[in-house]
Amino acid sequence: MTDFAEKILIGTITLIIGIVIKHIWDRYINRITKLKYSIWHNYIGSSIEDVKFGSVKLLYNQNELKNLYASNVILKNETGKDLNDLELNISCDNQSLILVSHGRNTNSIKELEFTDTYANIIEQNNPDNANYIYTRRDYKIPIINRGDTIEITLLTTNFNNQRPILFVTSEHKGVKLKYYIEPIKLLGVSQLTSTLLGLIISVIICIPIYYFICNKTLIIALTLLNGWIASLYGVMILKINNWMKKILE
Repeated sequence: MTDFAEKILIGTITLIIGIVIKHIWDRYINRITKLKYSIWHNYIGSSIEDVKFGSVKLLYNQNELKNLYASNVILKNETGKDLNDLELNISCDNQSLILVSHGRNTNSIKELEFTDTYANIIEQNNPDNANYIYTRRDYKIPIINRGDTIEITLLTTNFNNQRPILFVTSEHKGVKLKYYIEPIKLLGVSQLTSTLLGLIISVIICIPIYYFICNKTLIIALTLLNGWIASLYGVMILKINNWMKKILE
């Protein structure tokens, strides 16, 4: 075995050992379970007065709304743990309202139910509780297994015709929620991460091409091909990493 091949082998083995150690660290040392969540707002419409074409009004229980959004809260369990009896609290800013909401686990046909406390407040039908009811939603999640996704869809509005602001929290012991922006995907993995990994790998692959091949035309052709499929190297590494995580869980 040449020195170069030996270095490649040692590097590969070291990479695998590093992945395994990182997984063990996350599972047994780091006891805090971090769940990712994202928030999306899709604009539906606004109440407007137009001199030429007339007026458009959005009504909720005969009350006019300034605007209306379909807001979505997506909670993902990408950890190696299954969680039981998780309470998810969603609230809005003091200039917005949450009108209607529905929640579900994408791996279940059942809708999520409100927490007992929140459901009891609704059933009391007390006008003094209106602000509490329409500025938050408290859901109980019986179980969220590893790989599960929770989707909460809400109709929201803002008094100042601005986009509503939502806050997502949970007071479950050992659980921390982390906001994230869903990355652009390439073959099911992060495009940015796969591209960066692919560039690094393609540069490494260029070294033996320059070192062992003497034909300039062939060097140019292989280098172009290497650059063309660079992102696929990153996709392969990320998929292998995800596959190893599932095996070790």
